[in-house]
Amino acid sequence: MEKDCSAFPSLGIIIPVGKSDIFIEEFLSGYLQSIGFYKGIIHTVIVCNNSSEVCVGKIKRYESEEFKVYNIGTCEHGISKARNFGLKKMPKKIDYIGFLDDDDCYIASSLKKIEVSLNTKADIICFGWNERFLSGTETVYKALPRNSIISRDNLYEQDLSQYLKLPRNMPYLGYCWGKFFKKDLISNNFIFFDETISTFEDVLFLMKAISCSKQILFVDKPLLCQNFIIKPRDNKASYAGHSLERGLGFIEVAKFLEKNVSFNVLLSNFDKSSLLTRYCGYLFYFNILRAARQVLF
Repeated sequence: MEKDCSAFPSLGIIIPVGKSDIFIEEFLSGYLQSIGFYKGIIHTVIVCNNSSEVCVGKIKRYESEEFKVYNIGTCEHGISKARNFGLKKMPKKIDYIGFLDDDDCYIASSLKKIEVSLNTKADIICFGWNERFLSGTETVYKALPRNSIISRDNLYEQDLSQYLKLPRNMPYLGYCWGKFFKKDLISNNFIFFDETISTFEDVLFLMKAISCSKQILFVDKPLLCQNFIIKPRDNKASYAGHSLERGLGFIEVAKFLEKNVSFNVLLSNFDKSSLLTRYCGYLFYFNILRAARQVLF
C-alpha cells in the first residue's frame, strides 16, 4: 500500500556536485537513506559541474522521476551556476526549496518529524546543524539564537547587527543550507545566486531572501551534519582558483544591505578596522592559494 503524500509539503533539494568521484557513492547512499524517512515527496535535482564522466555516470544510475541528474560541464567556480540551474529545473509543484552540499548529509530522525515545522506561514525555516570535526569522530551542535518565529525586521535588529560586528556571531547567516525557503518566495521575487562572485554568494542569496520575507521560523534542532564526508581540501569550492574580482563577494553583500535594508547598527572604529583587516586578509589568503595552485599545476 503506497503512502499518502498529499498531506505533507513537497520538498525540492538542490545539490551541486563537483569533483566528487571518490566519495559520491557514500554521499548518495546516506542521502537516499535519510530522505526516505520523510513522509512527503522530495524532488532532488543534482547538478554536476566540473565533474568527471565517471562521477556523472555513478550518479545517473540512481536517476528517477523524483531524482534528476544534470551535467552543466566545465565552469569556473560553478556552485552558484549549478544552484541557479537547479532552481530553474525545479518543478512548479514544490512547496519548499532546500540546498545541500555533497559532503553534508541530512539527519534521518530530523526528516522523519520535519512536517511539524513545515506547516507554518513563515517564508524561511532555519535549522541548527551538527558540524563534524576534521578527525571525523566528533561532532558539535551549532545552535540557533532562538526556537521561535520572528519578523524580518526583528531579525535585522537582533541578528544581522551581530553578524556584522566582531566577534562575528550568528553563523547561520553565512549559509544557504540548513534552511527551507518557500518556493513562491524564490520564484516570485526572482531570487538567484550571483554567478560573478566566488565568496559570500550564500550570504548574498540569504540576504535577498530575507529582505523579501515577512516571517522567519527558527527550529533549534539539527537538520543536517556538515562535513559528514571529509572532502579533500582541493575538492572544496572555497579552495577553487578564482580571480581577485570574483573574491569581492562581501562588497556585493554590503552594497545590497546599504540599498535594501533599513535598520540601525552602529559599528565602532574597532569594528570597522577589524572588519577591513579580516576581509583584506581573506582576499590575501585566496590569492596566495590561487598563485600556489598555478605553480603546482
